[in-house]
Amino acid sequence: MDSEYLRNKYIEFITQLRDEKTFNEGIYDFIFDSLTLQIKQWKINNSVPIRLFEVCIDLLYGLSSDDLNLSETILERVRYAKDEIYGLLMGFE
Repeated sequence: MDSEYLRNKYIEFITQLRDEKTFNEGIYDFIFDSLTLQIKQWKINNSVPIRLFEVCIDLLYGLSSDDLNLSETILERVRYAKDEIYGLLMGFE
């Protein structure tokens, strides 16, 4: 997985969330699955790719933005996504 491609997908996801007020499940699932696979690889290789860590932190930051003005349905999905990403970050320990 090209880390820049993953970062670009993150940017696409957050842009849609912020500008279009939509939670693109397909892009989010791709990002989450990619991060999950890379974290498993990190545990095998015992080294953390910095881009992986940056995407996790940036995603948490983007999902936590107070100025998104989302519908309650999308906010529920955003909250769940934040919990999922936080859970991935806990895998770094």
